[in-house]
Amino acid sequence: MNAVVRSRALYLDDVSANILCQVWPRLRGRHLRRDYYGNFIVYLKRELTTFIRSPHPAKELDVQRTLESLKLLKQNMDKPLSQIVDVLKAEPNQLSELEASRLTEFLIRAWLSIELDIYSSSTWSITTSGGHEVVSLQRIIEGRFNNSVPREGAGSSGNLNRLTMKFLIDTFGWTVSWTSDLTEHLSVNSRTRVVTVYEHKICLLHHFEFDGHDVCPIPQGAIKEALDTLNLLFPPDDIPTQNYLENEGKSFHRLGACGRGVHYRDLSHYRYWNKGLAQLLRATEEEPLGFKQFVLDRRHQNFREVTTFWLAVVAIIFLTLGFGVISTVFAAKSYQVALMQYKLELAQVCSMPRANLSLPHYCA
Repeated sequence: MNAVVRSRALYLDDVSANILCQVWPRLRGRHLRRDYYGNFIVYLKRELTTFIRSPHPAKELDVQRTLESLKLLKQNMDKPLSQIVDVLKAEPNQLSELEASRLTEFLIRAWLSIELDIYSSSTWSITTSGGHEVVSLQRIIEGRFNNSVPREGAGSSGNLNRLTMKFLIDTFGWTVSWTSDLTEHLSVNSRTRVVTVYEHKICLLHHFEFDGHDVCPIPQGAIKEALDTLNLLFPPDDIPTQNYLENEGKSFHRLGACGRGVHYRDLSHYRYWNKGLAQLLRATEEEPLGFKQFVLDRRHQNFREVTTFWLAVVAIIFLTLGFGVISTVFAAKSYQVALMQYKLELAQVCSMPRANLSLPHYCA
């Protein structure tokens, strides 16, 4: 009985596992750990509930049929959005255009963790040298990432050895805003010291792991780099980072490096996320906040600054003590001189006639 209870606590229930298998069919037959998939299944169920209870719900469309529609979406990624909506309108769903449009948006969120507003004019086409061109959904998704890639050689470079999120939080007062939209990953607000971080590392792992078996339209380079940024900012083997993530209700450090064995610590490696990392790197060049600026961090990343400060403190202490000793010596010498002068003047007074009568206390 205890083993059954422990198993239920460790692994997802059958309903949750079935939902995930609809998104990634290659998960069938696996034991899906709750600490790996917990945050994502909560997000997925919330999105499902919101979609099914929306003001324009799809008639007769339950959870199972909703997720089964994902197969149709994957099979038609090479078509424009308008044609994909037409496919989802038809059998077996029998949906209105509005319902099919909302279904398409939901399926993209569930599968790719990307917010896509179908009724935005910029969603249907991309800008080319010849004007606006209606393209496939695959190219639209790719464009969401490729548009942020700097031209060859135009990206920033620099050493990222100091760059961990825990270091930024403890030393410079930064905070993390978690997101389920991959396109918002590493959006940085330097004024408020807030960085947005994509929280579903397990999704990136499966997009990377199932490459060649799925039709994921997100560029593999972007997926690999996103994994690398999470490994960089949240080192899986770093105890303070693990404690921070657990306190935040995130446990993706338990996934390890997700097959990305090398921790890439040069900014030039990153093309898709170069801008965000460059902004965070610049933040480490600012003055630390509070007493943390005077304490050596666990990785000795601020060794030079802390050493300089404490050497200056020690020098000031020694100078203060030195001046104190000198002042004490001079004060003692001054006292001795004053005492000798007093005795001399007293002797002169007492040598005068009848001084013993007029000053009996001093000239006895």
